[in-house]
Amino acid sequence: MKIVEIIQSLASAGAERVVVDLSNRLVQLGHELVVVSLFPVRENYKLPKELDSRVRLVSLNKKLGFDLKIFPVLYRTLKREKADIVHTHEYSLNYLLPLLPLFKKERFFHTVHNDAFRETQNPYIRSLRKRFYAAKKIIPVTISDNSHESFTKAYGIEAVEIINGTREIKPTADFEKVREEILQLRQKYDYVFVNIARVARQKNQRLLVEVFKKLNETGLKACVLVIGEHRHKDQYDWIMENKPENVMLPGEKANATDYLFAADAFVLSSLWEGMPITLIEAFCAGCIPVSTPAGGVENMITDGENGFLSKDFTPDTLLGKIIAFTQLDEGEKQRMQDNCRESYREKYSIETCAGKYHWLFGRLEGKGD
Repeated sequence: MKIVEIIQSLASAGAERVVVDLSNRLVQLGHELVVVSLFPVRENYKLPKELDSRVRLVSLNKKLGFDLKIFPVLYRTLKREKADIVHTHEYSLNYLLPLLPLFKKERFFHTVHNDAFRETQNPYIRSLRKRFYAAKKIIPVTISDNSHESFTKAYGIEAVEIINGTREIKPTADFEKVREEILQLRQKYDYVFVNIARVARQKNQRLLVEVFKKLNETGLKACVLVIGEHRHKDQYDWIMENKPENVMLPGEKANATDYLFAADAFVLSSLWEGMPITLIEAFCAGCIPVSTPAGGVENMITDGENGFLSKDFTPDTLLGKIIAFTQLDEGEKQRMQDNCRESYREKYSIETCAGKYHWLFGRLEGKGD
């Protein structure tokens, strides 16, 4: 089958990571893959460079904000490609909706990567999506029990649930530099935590500022590295003004996953999530996660088994889980690390995820097993 994957951008983020990994795996399964990015593909973007050479990348050069010119460009692109399957992600579907009646042969799928109400906050667009979902012109896919529940509430329609997956991560050629960086920090701190996320309201790093301030008051020597793009200036400025010295913001790193192999634990402070790819990567690396109960995270972490999950979003409860991690003996820590890796192998590998999309696309095309 020929499959077109549509995403608004290929900058580093969770849904974009899924599109790249899914495309690479589907092309290995014998499909023809085209990835369409609405926004321009910048030279400094890492993800496009990771696409399999057999995956063709098309950029529509969308401008910031609402861009009317994208509608005819997207229409011509899809007519030219003559795909069997068109698979959209996140907000890219909004540009496809007015064009759908013009396509008769293609089958359309959309993956909801977040809470359905947060993904589509405009009630008019939500109503328009619902019409196409109800008419089965678009087959919706959710990525976790939480996102599935939100979708059912938002649309009153059932969706196919396919849990997100990603490629197996391994230390890169730059790992030794990261290991040395962590060893330097351990001369001052007993525990090094890592938060891999863009600095944004959703990722809620303000909570980490409050938690690690309180951590200092306990006498526990621990620090956190916030690795990610400083996307929201107001959030970044507040953090820089208020953070203690044990909260560090080194910025975006091309080899961010190396820190999961070198740090003591992964900490996630988000207010909401669909199914964070960084958490899946932490599982794969055997890096024990400590997290807020953000959306799909609740479906991923079993408290005390493959990580620590706070009951709410307050500093004291997340602090309590961080302290619980530091109190693990070596045997308990090894058990939880093994459970993390097992969680990845059983549920979150890209082979498992892509296999389910392969089955779904083939079944609806009359080619499934």
